[in-house]
Amino acid sequence: MDCLGAWIAYASKAEFDSTVRYDFTSLLQFTIQVMASSSSSSPAMETLLDTLYTNPTFLKAETKLQLQSLIFGSWGSQFLSYQSEDSDQFARLTILFLEPDITSLAVKLADDSNDDKFDFLLRLTNFPGTPIVEESISNEFIDFWMQFADCFIEDDDRLSTMTKGDKLQNLHSKSRAFFIKVSQIYWSKIHIPQELEGFHDEFRIYRRDVGDLFESIFPIVKFPLYNNLIDNVLTSLNGTVSLSDIEASLYLINAIGSDFTENNIQSDALESVGKILDSDYLQLVTKQMIPNRFQHLVYTTVRFVSTIDWFYKSEKGLQYLPSMLNFLFDTMSMSAYQLISSKAISDICDNCRSSLQGLLPEFKTIIEQMVNDYTVEPLTRERVMNSYASIIQGVKDPSTQGAYLEEVVRLLGKLSFEVIETTDIINSTAASATDGTIRTVDYLTSLLSSLSSLGKGMQLPDSADEIYQPSEIEAVNQYWQQDPLKIHSQILEIINNFSMGNPGLADNLGVTEEIVHIFKSGLTETVGGPFVFNQAVIVQFIVAKFHTLQTTNTYPLLYGLYSSVIKAYHREMDVESVGRTLQIIFIDRISIIQTDPDIIQSVLNLLGTILSTRPSLLVSNIDMLEKVLAFGIDQLRSSERFVLRSLEYFWTKLIYLRRGNREDTVVVRRLFNETKLGYLATFNVLKYLLVTQRSNLEFFTEILKGLVAKYPMLVKGWLTESFREINEERERRGEKRIGGYDVFVKKMMISRGSRAGNEVVKDFWLEVNGLIDY
Repeated sequence: MDCLGAWIAYASKAEFDSTVRYDFTSLLQFTIQVMASSSSSSPAMETLLDTLYTNPTFLKAETKLQLQSLIFGSWGSQFLSYQSEDSDQFARLTILFLEPDITSLAVKLADDSNDDKFDFLLRLTNFPGTPIVEESISNEFIDFWMQFADCFIEDDDRLSTMTKGDKLQNLHSKSRAFFIKVSQIYWSKIHIPQELEGFHDEFRIYRRDVGDLFESIFPIVKFPLYNNLIDNVLTSLNGTVSLSDIEASLYLINAIGSDFTENNIQSDALESVGKILDSDYLQLVTKQMIPNRFQHLVYTTVRFVSTIDWFYKSEKGLQYLPSMLNFLFDTMSMSAYQLISSKAISDICDNCRSSLQGLLPEFKTIIEQMVNDYTVEPLTRERVMNSYASIIQGVKDPSTQGAYLEEVVRLLGKLSFEVIETTDIINSTAASATDGTIRTVDYLTSLLSSLSSLGKGMQLPDSADEIYQPSEIEAVNQYWQQDPLKIHSQILEIINNFSMGNPGLADNLGVTEEIVHIFKSGLTETVGGPFVFNQAVIVQFIVAKFHTLQTTNTYPLLYGLYSSVIKAYHREMDVESVGRTLQIIFIDRISIIQTDPDIIQSVLNLLGTILSTRPSLLVSNIDMLEKVLAFGIDQLRSSERFVLRSLEYFWTKLIYLRRGNREDTVVVRRLFNETKLGYLATFNVLKYLLVTQRSNLEFFTEILKGLVAKYPMLVKGWLTESFREINEERERRGEKRIGGYDVFVKKMMISRGSRAGNEVVKDFWLEVNGLIDY
């Protein structure tokens, strides 16, 4: 068998590389006979498996018939009964044998004479034992049954061609009945075993894959499958309660319902969900929250409650929203369920915000409790705050919005100020930091994150035109321009307390990150809001931070924030103010910047953003532009891939200048035409391109292609002169001169900056470095 396996591997490779074809019919028929007659069939079965994996075309029609009769005949049944140690191998053989022509197999389902074959496949799928722990055959068959289901969905036209008239109707009828049987097998298989030790992750993946299978089956069986699972839950509640039956059914309900929307749901499904929520089910689940009970049921139920937003958006489901949120808040009271319950609350509030405004008073009370409670998980606090903000955002009256927001912002400000004032906070990452200090900083950061979550929740879910009428937009803008409750000022005061007032927080990376999120939450809004600030306010904060920072930890965050400001407000910004800002945050700190690749990258991204949005903000300031260009040329020596990626972004935006006006284009062209900029850029690109790693070639290549495309009349001279200078430098170092560069220059000129230049650069780099392509 080993010899035959080697021949098959060789022949398959030989057929792939040539037109020669091999006939293994007699050898494979012999192998099948050995498998059927030998007491140890494993070696022969392994050879057949290798054949089907490697080249299934080696099995001719007569050989397939021989193998089919063996698998589906008495030998196959007896083999499973007496050779269970090789059952996995047999299952793989069966799957690999059937997969190549699975559509024909689907057609055979219509013929009653094939019922025994399909019953055999069902018995094989339902191999005894707990999946993963005791058997893996059902796992092997999941993908097979998904492919089989796809035949009735994706290949429906082909099935219609292959099956006519009443036979086609019979095929569809039998397919629904057949997949109901498949679903029953896997429903039983995903019951959580008593002992999951050592198999938890594998079994979780198995259940996930079964969920995917049910999603594939659903378009064939349709809502009867969903309703059957609902009935399983209700039956278990009304009879002898089986928690594992309920959990398995609900898990699969979640899988099927994940793609439901209020537009494609049927009334039967709405009625079925209503029956569960009208029953004693949630009371039963609440009893399982006690430690050492069936915890999986709680998790699956929370998932169910959070994913039926299509139900809550219906007229029938709307009435259940308050009770579902109360259930989730009760669940969240236990630490084991805080994270999953808070995520569920956040999802529901985000999807159903317009239907929850009546619950704002209850939410307000919960928010106050959670903000004051040190023991609440930070992520839980942030999610609930985001949920609260989502509901507030759904209120169209800005004065009502303002009233609710002002109370929570004032609470966050009061608490954070009191903690900062009464606690000696040092850098929480310092070696001298105590556990108490670290917990205090974590709590403070969570309060700031809650404010950030408030900002995210207040973001419009759709464009303003889809939410408001023109008169309403005018009212919203007017309200937030006047800001009668001084919410903007309160938010800025909180930011100031965190970022300026305390040295232990000012340089804290997590604190600065949340402040950046707070400012960014309003940058994309098209109407006024509590987190929409004038760009001058944000720029003033950035400049002030650079004046007070003791470390460079937060530099990249601040550069990123300024980039976002540029993107959002570039039309109303002026050259002078941008120049003053760049002088403070960039030029005055250039010696520090050049020591840290992460900071260099963030600066290059900032400069590239200016050039890609409104180049005149930089190009019109010649003194600043010259310093920026010197910085850009100097960074071409970098070997850091992430820096080179940002460097390519900067240079290509400058060279092509697609967003530039006529004056910008004239200035940049004059710099390349009348100064040494073009030569210096070309020389440094070539110099460092030739010694860089192959993986970094693309970044230098894009810059070089840009120069060739935009300055074809000058770039040939720049290239030639650059190679002369590079060769002189190599001679001084005792290195070999680069020959044949004139051919490279000609090829680059012919490429005209197109994609063909990629191969030209790559081939030349290989030649210079004495390497061959792979």
